[in-house]
Amino acid sequence: MFRGASRLADASRADRDTVALTTLAGVADSYFKVLSLRDRLGLAALNLNAAQKLLDVIQARFNAGVANPVELAAQKAALAAAGIEAWVVADAALPFLLSQAHALWIGADAVTDTGVLNKIGSYTCALAAREHGVPAWAIAVRRKLLPVATPALGIAEMPPAEIWEDPPAGVRPRNVYFEMVPMALLRGVVLETEVLGATEVAVAAKDRALPSELAAATAR
Repeated sequence: MFRGASRLADASRADRDTVALTTLAGVADSYFKVLSLRDRLGLAALNLNAAQKLLDVIQARFNAGVANPVELAAQKAALAAAGIEAWVVADAALPFLLSQAHALWIGADAVTDTGVLNKIGSYTCALAAREHGVPAWAIAVRRKLLPVATPALGIAEMPPAEIWEDPPAGVRPRNVYFEMVPMALLRGVVLETEVLGATEVAVAAKDRALPSELAAATAR
């Protein structure tokens, strides 16, 4: 009887170990699938970003009379082939129209351990995306990862006359080009070869050495 009970216990332990190994294999498989999907997402976003930037350039050339309608139509067709519908809207309409979007993608002039520095209006879009439950991502190249304490990242005000050349007395135009979008509003940052989550971005940006040109400027 004792020998039978011992064999039964051994069989139970073997079954338990088999279940544990199966579970671990399933977790590992899911993990690597997630990594693969993140990489594919990153590449798709970079391709889309490149296509959109090229469209912007061609549109500007067309508006200036130095590009022909065929070039413009060809680039719009490239975006359409990717299943991307292109809109042109007023800035103030973005918070409302984001409710109809599947995701928000913003550029990045710098990616720091606390947030993404980008053109003015990006913060408003990220806040609106959060309110509508729309995931928001930033797209950047790895060289834009910088510690937030980098002096060159200070946000300066630009010439007021760009907004209003002759304001009335007592009115001060405030002309700001850039703003910081907190990382808490973003799902992550898409780089050339990978997608980093907020925690990964914080570590990568904080630990990165300053590029030589910025280091030289800081030392002056």
